[in-house]
Amino acid sequence: MMELDDRVPKVVALDCEMVGCGSDGSLDVCARVCLVDENEDLIFHSYVKPIIPVTDYR
Repeated sequence: MMELDDRVPKVVALDCEMVGCGSDGSLDVCARVCLVDENEDLIFHSYVKPIIPVTDYR
């Protein structure tokens, strides 16, 4: 059986922050993505540029 490497997280959490697009801001569009491990250490963070204009930053 293969052993797990201690450097590889066993648990990862994903969070996406959304903004509103469209004329009334009701269209949910991802604007930020973040991954953290079980110790709350940052694995990945990136802003996402929506392809349509943002009308509500919430």
